[in-house]
Amino acid sequence: MKLLSDELKEKFVQNPLYSTEGIEFHEKKILAHFFNPIGAGDWYITEGNYDPKTNDVLMFGYGHLGDDQMAEWGFVTIKELEDIKLPLGFKIERDFLYDGNHNFIINDVAKVRGLGLTYVEPDSKLAEIKGKGTRYEKNPISKSQDKEKDR
Repeated sequence: MKLLSDELKEKFVQNPLYSTEGIEFHEKKILAHFFNPIGAGDWYITEGNYDPKTNDVLMFGYGHLGDDQMAEWGFVTIKELEDIKLPLGFKIERDFLYDGNHNFIINDVAKVRGLGLTYVEPDSKLAEIKGKGTRYEKNPISKSQDKEKDR
C-alpha cells in the first residue's frame, strides 16, 4: 500500500501545518496513522504540507516508538517513513482505517492503546467501531486474565 494516497494528499491540503495550532494536543483530529507492521512504531498525523514538486509531505503528529517516556509530538515526512528499513523487507504501512472520516482524536488512541498521556478522557470513539476490522480493543485481556477465565 502506498503511504501517500490521492485522498490523503487532499486531506493535507485541507489541513496544512499550523492549522490546528489553537487546538489542544489531546483534541487534535487524526488524519492518518502510519505503523510498523512487525514491531513498535506508530505515527498519528494531525496536519501536513503537501509539496507537489517533491511528492512529499512535511507532517506534524504524535510519534510513539514503543516507549511512553520517549513518545512526542513532532515532524516527520512521508519520505522519512518510506526510507525506514525493517527486517525481512517489511516497510512502514498506512492504516486504512484512519481515513479522516471517523473524527478520531489523540485521546481516543491514548485511551485504547494505553499510551502514556495524562489527559485521557474516559470514553473512546475507537471502541464504537470494535469488530469492524480495527486492530485495537478498548479493554484487551492479558494472557494471565485469559488463563484465569479458563479455570
